[in-house]
Amino acid sequence: MKKILIFTASTGGGHNQVALTLEHELKTSGYDVTRIDILKEENKVMQLLIEDGYEILASKFPKIYGELYKQTNREEVSDPFMKFFIKAEYQNTKEIIKKYNPVLRILSTLLTWILFKKQGG
Repeated sequence: MKKILIFTASTGGGHNQVALTLEHELKTSGYDVTRIDILKEENKVMQLLIEDGYEILASKFPKIYGELYKQTNREEVSDPFMKFFIKAEYQNTKEIIKKYNPVLRILSTLLTWILFKKQGG
């Protein structure tokens, strides 16, 4: 059975809903699918910072959240926090790919795309 990895990040419900829907449809079609939330994979501090930060900013400071969203939703990342996150997750992501050895990787967030770009695909 062909293995597929779906990478997502708990940075909002939309990313996870896309990942869940893809996972369901691919499993129904007979694929061996694993969904990985890179924020919940061995990085609890980063998970809390991003998930709780998202909740607080989106509900209490929507204008600041909007500006941060614009800054982080770009291919070129210059924000120090994002650089720290990418460095922290890079090795972990490489190990996940090596462990599962998928024939296909699906990315549901820009965050995961940036990690893969750094790894060369």
